[in-house]
Amino acid sequence: MKHRFVIQVALLALFVSAPLSFADAQAGYGQVVLQNDMSVTVDLTVDDHYGCRALAHLTCTTQERTGYHVLHAAASDGRSSDKVLENLGQGEVYTYRVWEE
Repeated sequence: MKHRFVIQVALLALFVSAPLSFADAQAGYGQVVLQNDMSVTVDLTVDDHYGCRALAHLTCTTQERTGYHVLHAAASDGRSSDKVLENLGQGEVYTYRVWEE
């Protein structure tokens, strides 16, 4: 009986704390969407760390802290592009579009 009580208390603590920690994790973040209008795969790095990979003609999304960021899109064929994002706002969704010329 004692073990059952401990398990129930542990599960209750998990469910009670989950919404609070999820809300805390979301505060101060925005999203960067890579819109890949190219015929090759493109990787997105944000401030020199991996963000996401968009296959040809698809998108991918990464969640980033608010503020200043340097975005780098690197295509699988060697082409690349950089973009400075001056201020990503809380809850903002910024779309970085890459295409072939």
